[in-house]
Amino acid sequence: MKKDKFEEKLRIRNLKVLCLIWGFLKYYHPAVGTGKYNWDKELFKLIPIIIDSDNTSDRDNILTDWICSLGKLDICENTSPALNEDVRIEPDFAWLDRSGFSGDLRTTLNKVMKAKRTGKNHYVRLVRNVGNPKFINEKKYPIHKCPDQNKRILSLFRYWNMIQYFYPYKYLIETDWVDILEKFIPKFILAESENDYLLVILELIALINDTHAQIGGDDYMLAKIKGAYFSSADLSFIENHAVVTGFYNTEYGCKSGLEKGDIISSINGIPVEKIINEKLKFTPASNYVSKVRLILGDLLRTHGDEICAEILRDNQEIKIKIPVYCYKELDFSIRYRIEDVAFKMIRNDIAYLNNGSLKRKDVPDIWKNIKDTKGLIIDCRPYPYDYPIYDLCKFILPQKTLFCKMTGVNINEPGQFIFKHYLNAGRKNRNYYKGKVIILVNEVSLSSAEFHAMAYKVHPRSIIIGSTTAGADGNVSMLTLPGNVVTGFTALGVYYPDGAETQGIGIVPDIEIKPTIKGIREGCDELID
Repeated sequence: MKKDKFEEKLRIRNLKVLCLIWGFLKYYHPAVGTGKYNWDKELFKLIPIIIDSDNTSDRDNILTDWICSLGKLDICENTSPALNEDVRIEPDFAWLDRSGFSGDLRTTLNKVMKAKRTGKNHYVRLVRNVGNPKFINEKKYPIHKCPDQNKRILSLFRYWNMIQYFYPYKYLIETDWVDILEKFIPKFILAESENDYLLVILELIALINDTHAQIGGDDYMLAKIKGAYFSSADLSFIENHAVVTGFYNTEYGCKSGLEKGDIISSINGIPVEKIINEKLKFTPASNYVSKVRLILGDLLRTHGDEICAEILRDNQEIKIKIPVYCYKELDFSIRYRIEDVAFKMIRNDIAYLNNGSLKRKDVPDIWKNIKDTKGLIIDCRPYPYDYPIYDLCKFILPQKTLFCKMTGVNINEPGQFIFKHYLNAGRKNRNYYKGKVIILVNEVSLSSAEFHAMAYKVHPRSIIIGSTTAGADGNVSMLTLPGNVVTGFTALGVYYPDGAETQGIGIVPDIEIKPTIKGIREGCDELID
């Protein structure tokens, strides 16, 4: 038994080494970068050979010979970027320093690191004028069953290396990214069913702590795990409870037996708190608040015809059977909208702008009604329909002001992130807005909504009110894993002008105000009030 355990650990360590080197060569070796080799097939060819290596010496010799067979290298001693570029993060090759590889293998890998590269790669390119990576020429293997073992290993290796070299916030991952390989290699090998395969992917992508890192779409695999039917109730986490705050269909909401302000205490006899704790590790999000928000979105979801729940209403416990509906019968975008009106007067000296509905073309006309008010509320809770950030800032800010700087990856040195974008809002404007600017945010404020809030905040009399936002700002890069599983991650690093991060932290309010159960029951919008 001890020998079996030793051999199993050796096989896992050998696969870990293969992942590290296969991914490094994919993005650093010039010949691989030209697309000369089918890199998936190279992996499939090596997996059984590496697994069966009896010792590290044989393994390293196999890998050294393989790398040398890829072709001669033209060595360039200076591969660093131009001196005027501001490097935020250098590539992470700590794994190579602590690998214990043979001298020949280390020397060969160092030659690859110093090889001349063209700045182009068969598997990735940068989006023009933006700079986030676009992953290309990756085979989807779109089969309607769990991929075989080799493709499951490919799935882990592909994702791990994309994060290793192209995720600007890898340094914020709480678990050592290299060490997770020994934990997840067995998980992917043993994930022989569709459900197990998708669950281990969710567990893996949850580790990067990024709200953008979701499984794309409500495809058949997600439905098989989470259920294909939904309650009409929209839930929010208020005062540490799952609370009904609205309905995705008003007619169905009236038939549900639920009311706004109801507390969901258990589902099918299981306490909600226990359900949340069990689902945290399978829920990708930037912070705890966002994880809970996403879990609550699936809390009233089932494979069956109804959901048995216990609710608390006016201190009375009530058992209830909640009807459910298919996805197309409900309007889930309601959660991210706050009315359709873009502008209204709260009173004659206070104006309100809904950043979610505001259109760029309407800003000049709306401004005529706002410019002389004493207070302006900009609601950044909903996701922007348009992109009014720069149009509005021209009117409200006194001068052109830096509000954000962003990093992008150096395609010639993957893993190196450089400050490439310095973003300003506003213009020199003697007639800028002199009143107070109140910016509303909450945990639903995500990505572009957070970005808009950052710009509006530079107004000299601004204040942010609400609760911490989703903490995932910056353009998203999508990727496909075997089985046609689509996911993504935040691919541009977003920072305040002083270098402070927004990822995971979100936009932190100056004054924290959260909805209350009492306010929900009374139909109040307590942030505006």
